[in-house]
Amino acid sequence: CRVIAFEMDQYNYELSKKSAAEKNFTLENFGLGSYNHKINYVHLADHIGGSHICWDDDQNTLKAKIISIDEYVREKHLESVDFIQLDTEGEELEILKGAVVTMSRFKPTLAISAYHKREDIFVLAQFIKSIRPDYEFAFRHYGIDIRFGSSRNNEPLHNFFREYDLPMLAYGYGESVLYARWIPNEKRS
Repeated sequence: CRVIAFEMDQYNYELSKKSAAEKNFTLENFGLGSYNHKINYVHLADHIGGSHICWDDDQNTLKAKIISIDEYVREKHLESVDFIQLDTEGEELEILKGAVVTMSRFKPTLAISAYHKREDIFVLAQFIKSIRPDYEFAFRHYGIDIRFGSSRNNEPLHNFFREYDLPMLAYGYGESVLYARWIPNEKRS
């Protein structure tokens, strides 16, 4: 299969180029959204995945191009899109809005992060259903090992888990993913 990844942050893009070459996937240096435009963003050097959009235009902001999935598919003349995975720090709905034609035409399987905003699990499912009423959904919460990730420097939390002999897997922390797939008429119940 052909894999295409998108990274709007120039620094993270440069870090990922070697991996793209080694693992043979296409890496694009722009972000995804509901329409084509430019944005300002801030790169956080101490948190690679923490770059975020900035509405101010000051000396600390960088510029990035944003394109819709529909526009990308059209520009690249893609003949199919089988799978879309999004973990975009709360911008998942905006990106899906830019993929309406792609979802309608190709019926890709989706794996969408649904934990950045409280309403994500409901809003994302409703939006997908409005485009593809013939999709079915599954939801999964992935706990994280608290020794890693955002709580890695939280010694009181680690001590609490050790004191009560609890596993270092914390289900209150973690990521929730909404899965969606197209179900043909003959297989729907």
